[in-house]
Amino acid sequence: RTTIPILGNIKLEAGPDGLTLTATDLDIEAVERVPEAAGDLPAITVPAHLFADVLRKAPGETARLAIGDREPCR
Repeated sequence: RTTIPILGNIKLEAGPDGLTLTATDLDIEAVERVPEAAGDLPAITVPAHLFADVLRKAPGETARLAIGDREPCR
């Protein structure tokens, strides 16, 4: 286990150019951009294991992310 809890999270940022997912262990950084997933969500971090479990159990191939009453990121 990491001694820095935030390193177990994935950073999600959605804007007009798409969704960016970022993870790091301070030695290596992984960044994935999904241009089709445009939206307006603030930058947040979520536990990587929880995020992976939710996506794995979601029906279908498409997921929608929303925070509160904001328009979902598709």
